Formats: sequence, C-alpha cells, structure tokens
Amino acid sequence: MTKLANRIDELQRRRAATIFETARDDYLQGRLSKARGVPATLSLLSLIILATPLILVSFAVVLLSQAGINAISVVLSTIFLIAGAFLLWKRPRRFKTVWTANDAPATFALIHEIAARTGAPPISRLVVSDEMNAYATRDRGQNYLGFGAQLWALLTQEERTAVIAHECAHFVNGDCLRSGLTGRAFGVLQRWYHMIEPADDSGLEALVFQVPVSFALELLISWMLRLAFIESQRAEYLADAIAAEAVGVDAMARSLETLALVPIWQRRHLEMHGSNSPKGHEMLDALCRAVRDPAHPLRAGLLKELESEDHKLDTSHPPTRFRLQFLEHVGTCRADRVAITADWCAIAKEWDHSLRAAGDELHAAASPQ
Repeated sequence: MTKLANRIDELQRRRAATIFETARDDYLQGRLSKARGVPATLSLLSLIILATPLILVSFAVVLLSQAGINAISVVLSTIFLIAGAFLLWKRPRRFKTVWTANDAPATFALIHEIAARTGAPPISRLVVSDEMNAYATRDRGQNYLGFGAQLWALLTQEERTAVIAHECAHFVNGDCLRSGLTGRAFGVLQRWYHMIEPADDSGLEALVFQVPVSFALELLISWMLRLAFIESQRAEYLADAIAAEAVGVDAMARSLETLALVPIWQRRHLEMHGSNSPKGHEMLDALCRAVRDPAHPLRAGLLKELESEDHKLDTSHPPTRFRLQFLEHVGTCRADRVAITADWCAIAKEWDHSLRAAGDELHAAASPQ
C-alpha cells in the first residue's frame, strides 16, 4: 500500500509540474484563453450534467402525452417533475455587503483602473465580507469582485492592488471556473447525490440501486474536482502573471509572501482570550503587527516550509513557491512606467466601517460566550 501511495503521489507531482510548464508556455506564447483540453472537457461535462434535470422534466411531459392520463403515468410524471425541480432549484446567493460605484467611488476608481490594465471587463459589484479571502465570479450577467475586510486590513496598499489585479485577471485567462457553469454543475451533482444517497432505513431492494449509483456519483464528483483543480492551478499561474504585468512583479510577489504568513494571523487570534481582547481597528492592528513581525516564532518555519513545498494536485491553488517561480517568467512590467493612481485617504474612509466591524467580529470570537 505504501508503494502504491508513493506512486500515486509521484504521478500527481508530475502532473502538477506539467501544469506549471504548460501554463508557462501558454503565457509566453500569449495563449491566455485556451478553449481546449481540460477546460473544454469540464465545460462539456457541466453542460451534460445541467441538462439532466431538463431531461427528467421532458420525460414527465412525454410520459403524460404518450401514455395518457392514468394513475401510473400521473404518479411517475409527478415523481420526475419533482425530481427535476429539485435538481434545478438553486438557492439565490446572498451577500452581506455589496458595494457599487455609488457606494464607494474611490475604491471603484481603483478597481476600474486595475481592471482596465489587466484587460478585464468592468467590475460592477464589490462584495465585502469579514473573511480572509478574495475572489472573482460572474453571476447573472454581473462581474463580482469579493474582498474580505480581514485580508484588506492585512495587505499593504501595493499588495491590495496586486490581489485586485489577480482577481480581475481571472476574467481574462480563460478560467472556465469563473463563469458559473461548472459551479452550477457541481450543485446539480450534489443534489443528485443527496436525492440518491441511501437512507438509514432503506430496504434491500432500494440499496441494490442506490449504493452503486451513489458510488458512481462520488467517482464522477471526484473526477470533476480533479479536472477543476487542474484548470484552477493553470488559471492561478496565469492570473499571477497578468497581475504582475499590470501592477508590478514585486507587488504580486510580496502579496503572495504575505498570504503565506496568514497562519500567524490565525495563531495570534487564537492566543487572544476574554473580553479584554482588543476591538475594531485595534484588533486588526494587533494581528497585522504579528504577521509583519520578523521575529515571530512561526515566521521562520512558514518561510522554510514555503521553500520546501512540492508540486501537488489536490488543491485549487499551486504552492506559493511555484507561483513565485512562475513570476520569474514575466517580462518588463508595463506598470513600471505609469504608477497606479488611487485616493487612499478616501478609500480608507469607505472601508472604515467594514474594517471596524471585522475587528469586532474577531473580538466576539475571542470572547467567552
């Protein structure tokens, strides 16, 4: 078993290394939107999966029209209609705080400038959360940029521009995962699994059907996740390179290095106990100081771990070490000629409430209930 596991790990390392090399070649040759291979396979599978609820509904209609109105056809058609509706149902996305250009004009001026530099379409919505996260997505024809207040507080101004540029670049690099198609397909697959998954009191007859189908669905989900990870890692490399061209290689590299130190932020927060822990901006400042402290006991270990990371294929993001290596292939940066213009004082005022709320949330999490 150990030899087999080592063999599988080696194959995954080789595949991940190939993703690095392919992404590098695509970038150097200007092939940012590659609509073949894994993206095409993933998109085709997604379309087929998304069609299954419609097939059930169509089958119900055909059954009623061909078999006529009788007890059996009505019952079967009702089952197919309910199953199709269950698979089609999608819980609407609810964001706690969503800004438009009217809500935060200075922040959106910065985002629009960076988006233009990367060649991305205009960003119409900014989702502000309390999290240590940033993302880009397209939903109902709108381009969304998500940025967590904790992450905003941690990063320097230069690093913020790099992260914004990286997320905008996902609209440029042919990342099929940002279109929403694959996400909706995963949602349908999961609902298929919940619908077929055997219950604790299932009889033997039901188990004979449900167990193999559930197992097949698990295999399909696992395979699609692997395809998604392959495409995601390629997209991350290219997004880093596009962002580096837009705002500077150094800014992109420093943002990646800072993100690699996030465990220090998390550890420092865990060390804070009781109602005497700081609130609001003071909480965020204390956590930022821990991350920026060159003498923090965790820092040396994290940097050493970063240098020893190996290729792997079981995550959506490549190891930071290889992302930094990828940036070495980025040529002369266009941003070296014209600096990003931003009214950081106005931006700070726009973010003040969200940052204070994020600090208060962290204080509440550290305080006894």
